[in-house]
Amino acid sequence: STFLRGDQSWAAVTSTTINNNANNRVITGSGTANTLRGESGVVITSDSELIVGMTAGGGATPDARLQVRGDTFAKAQIQVLSTHNDDNPASLQISKSRSSGNTILGDNDDIGQINFAGNDGNGFHNVGRIMVSSSGEGNGNDDLPSVMRFFTTANGGVSLAERLRIDSSGRVLIGTTTEGEGTADDLTIATSGTTGIT
Repeated sequence: STFLRGDQSWAAVTSTTINNNANNRVITGSGTANTLRGESGVVITSDSELIVGMTAGGGATPDARLQVRGDTFAKAQIQVLSTHNDDNPASLQISKSRSSGNTILGDNDDIGQINFAGNDGNGFHNVGRIMVSSSGEGNGNDDLPSVMRFFTTANGGVSLAERLRIDSSGRVLIGTTTEGEGTADDLTIATSGTTGIT
């Protein structure tokens, strides 16, 4: 058999050895002629999941398309590094459409969220969340009102509850999803007990 070289010429395939090989491992060059290496730290599964630092999916979302595991603080990180000489930032983009094309969101769609999961000794639970959703006021062309919501869990349980939201008008609501006075209040705080600001 033959293969296509980078210079667009064809060459015969010679015997090649792949060291450290196993199913789904990414194959890299080894620096030795006709010898490649299977990387145990990077796996692409048959379900098109890219797994770094593990040989199979795990954690709170074992079926996620991209999974990264680190056994130290320094390694349990994902970096987006910006080195362009201008005032634009590095970015992490979370996007949603109702299909693969340009399909408008529903008026109450949840658009994106960041989950924080902890293990209680028996398994993982989401114990914190930041979520952005459509506000329910109606979506249209160049018109997508949104709310940002923050969730935590109370002592003695693992159920997420909304604690704070910023609505489409920029109002901040703590302990409630309804503003105190829709025409005036930019900050509403509500509890079933004593409420105060220090």
